[in-house]
Amino acid sequence: MIRKLFFLIPVLVLATACEVYFMDDVFAFDENPFAAEETILSDDDGLFKALIFTDAHIDKKGGSVRDWSQTIISLAAEEDFDLVISLGDLSDTGSIHSDEIGTFIRKVTEKETPFLALVGNHELHSGYDAPDWKAFYHDMGAYGPVGCWRAGPVAIYALDNSKRIFSARQLEWFEQAVSSTDAKYRIVLMHEDFTSGDHFDQGMGFMYGSADAGEWLYLMQIAAENNVRLMLNGHRHNGGGLSQHKGFQEFNLDALCEGSSIFSSEGKYYTLTLDEQTGTAVLRSWHAADRSLEESWTMQF
Repeated sequence: MIRKLFFLIPVLVLATACEVYFMDDVFAFDENPFAAEETILSDDDGLFKALIFTDAHIDKKGGSVRDWSQTIISLAAEEDFDLVISLGDLSDTGSIHSDEIGTFIRKVTEKETPFLALVGNHELHSGYDAPDWKAFYHDMGAYGPVGCWRAGPVAIYALDNSKRIFSARQLEWFEQAVSSTDAKYRIVLMHEDFTSGDHFDQGMGFMYGSADAGEWLYLMQIAAENNVRLMLNGHRHNGGGLSQHKGFQEFNLDALCEGSSIFSSEGKYYTLTLDEQTGTAVLRSWHAADRSLEESWTMQF
C-alpha cells in the first residue's frame, strides 16, 4: 500500500504542476455561441446599471452557509436595473431540475429585467454541461451561459471556464466577436479568476487541473487589443477585489452566500453603473444582510 502511495506522488505533482494541453480543444459547444450579438437592452439612455452577484449556491443542503438569494429577488423587484448577472455557481448541486433555481429565476425576472447567468464548476456536478444550462435558461426566459449580448452602450461577453480551461476554440471565437463589435464599451464575464486555476484555493481546485498559462496570455492579449476594460469573475468566495492588468482591470467578487470558514464571504452583492458620456464606471459592494454599502471603486473606461 505504501509503495502505491509513493507511486502516486509524482503523478499528482505532474497533474497539478503542468499545463493541461490535452484539454486545449475541449469546449462544450459544437457551434460558435459568439457568432451573433443578441440585444437584451435596446433603450439606451446613456446610463447602464447592473446588479451582479456570484456563488449563490442556492440549493445547498446542510452546513452553515447562509443563503442571501432573497435579497437579490427583492432588489430586482424594487429597483430599476438594466441587467441582473450571476457569475456562476447559482446552483450548488448542479441539478437543472432544482425547484429552488427555477423559482429564483422566475422571481428575478418578474419585472422583465434581463437575467444573464453563467456556469461555474458547481453547475457541472450533476453531469450537465453548458449547452444543457443554455437550454434551461432559455426555457426560463433567461440568458446565458456563454455568448455575447448588447446592453445599451455595452457589449457583454460571457466565457465558460467552469472546467478551469477555456479551449483555444472558444478564445478564437471570442476574439472574432469582440474585434467586430461597434459597442463603445466592452465587459468580459467568467466564473473563475486568473489565479484560482493555478493555486490552492477553498475548492481544492489544484486537484482538478491547472489553468493553461498560454490561454490566459492569449485572453489578456485579446482584451488589450480590443478595448476590453473590465473582467468580472468569482469562484473564490472571499474575493480578491480589483487587479490591474495591461490595458484592463479585473475584479474578483465575494460570494453572495455567507459561510463561517476563513475562506468564506460575509455575503456580498455588487452594482455596476456606467455613464456612457463620461466613460466613468462605479462598482459598489454591498452587504447582503442589511444592504449597507461596503466599498466602491471608480474606473475610467
